[in-house]
Amino acid sequence: MRCPDLRTLSRVGTPDADPAVVEHVASCRSCWLDWQIQQGARYLQDPAVSTDSDVHDRVIARVLLRSRHSDLPARWRDSAIFGAVVAIATLAGLLGLPAASVVIPVVPAVAYAFAAGVLGALYVKKQDERRRAVGSGVGPNGFRTPGPSLVWPFVIVAVGAAGKATAQDSRPLVFAEVQRQLVLDEQAAIGSIEGEHDAFGRVMSLAIDSRGRVVVADDLSHDLKVFELTGEYVATVGRSGEGPGEFHSPWQVQVGPGDSLYVWDPGRAAVSVFGPDYEFSRSFLVPPGWTVNSMIVHPGPEFVVSVSGTGELLPIKVLSGDGRVRAEAGPPMPQRDLAGFEDSLLGGSLGRTRDGYVYSQKSPYAVWWLDEQLGTVSECHGRPEWTTDPEEVVVRSDRGVGLRWNRFSHSVSILPLPGGHLLNTVLIPESDQRLLHVLGEGCQVISELLLDIPVRPLAVLDDLLVALRSVDYPEIVVYRMSWGVPLQERGNASL
Repeated sequence: MRCPDLRTLSRVGTPDADPAVVEHVASCRSCWLDWQIQQGARYLQDPAVSTDSDVHDRVIARVLLRSRHSDLPARWRDSAIFGAVVAIATLAGLLGLPAASVVIPVVPAVAYAFAAGVLGALYVKKQDERRRAVGSGVGPNGFRTPGPSLVWPFVIVAVGAAGKATAQDSRPLVFAEVQRQLVLDEQAAIGSIEGEHDAFGRVMSLAIDSRGRVVVADDLSHDLKVFELTGEYVATVGRSGEGPGEFHSPWQVQVGPGDSLYVWDPGRAAVSVFGPDYEFSRSFLVPPGWTVNSMIVHPGPEFVVSVSGTGELLPIKVLSGDGRVRAEAGPPMPQRDLAGFEDSLLGGSLGRTRDGYVYSQKSPYAVWWLDEQLGTVSECHGRPEWTTDPEEVVVRSDRGVGLRWNRFSHSVSILPLPGGHLLNTVLIPESDQRLLHVLGEGCQVISELLLDIPVRPLAVLDDLLVALRSVDYPEIVVYRMSWGVPLQERGNASL
């Protein structure tokens, strides 16, 4: 005879029992043990139930052991599910709040999320065991719901993260009631049509070192030129080529620790480093899809860049000394189809302040103040008409796509000034003008200057402003900045 099912087995010892089954149980060790366990379970549920089985301590222990083992997978499954939910929520909170400028590298964020998930799973298991001891806490479908002691901390964290994202101070720029007059007094000009060293081709950027020397990145001559602020030629750094210390297109130059030079070359998708003696030191690669708009090199092993490019979500990248991305921050860049011109039309400039950083978006007009950890402190925005919507300058036709660059009004640089002020420059290509805004605290424009000559401020040293001027030929012009007589009150009108 085959072993009976549990329902048939449960009738053994009752008047309804099948004699053949009773005889089989008496001779089958396995069925006898199953019957003993079944009867023991009934006894545990209600000791008043009368049974003919030999219920002893070993049977009771076996009942409890089987009961626990049969429910163990479900309990661990519930804990694992909740742990996974906690891990995903933690990871999303660390990496998915660009509006809050969360600056958490990917690897630590994953580690934090994993740790939070494990702790969440262990906590739920512990709570489940405690509640089982008192016979409560079982939710629908057997899921052991976590208590308020676990739920409330996550609610608080979620509310805090949302608060950080929404509590950022975003206000329109306003004119200060009393406008100050920014005066630019030309001190020196470097540049000529046919000079041996100062006949510039296309100046992309410049930097000033601690010795007061101006380093100019020339895209057409494929090198750097170094001058004193008074205009005397000092040295040429690098040359055209593909080898160490050679350039294809030197676009961004920045001074690093000890007057070292960092140069981004999009043609080679690399950053080259030169010592204070202008000798080549090393180079490292950066993503080829980047357009690096600004570089800030720190005394430590890291430096910060602002970039643009197709698919980039956050414009500010923290890089290690070998070019690896350590963290991302800044306002999220809009994901717009600009026919492949995203790297030219999106992004912005980054500057260093006394308390952190400042980021100026190309278009629409907006400026963000960031702390030392690149978290957003406040945001100021101007009227949409001060800059051009990038989509308006992209031309699509049956013959292809193009870019009306001469119609793209946009911010081109943001520079810190003495006294904690900022100089934000807007390029107006249709009229070949430059709009200079000196920004102060509280989203105030304390000075506005409209220049009818093509001048682009690129660097500041104390009260000296070094700019690129392009009239008949490119020139590097050194201005001394000062404040003139305050202008009459113009009211607190919004830009």
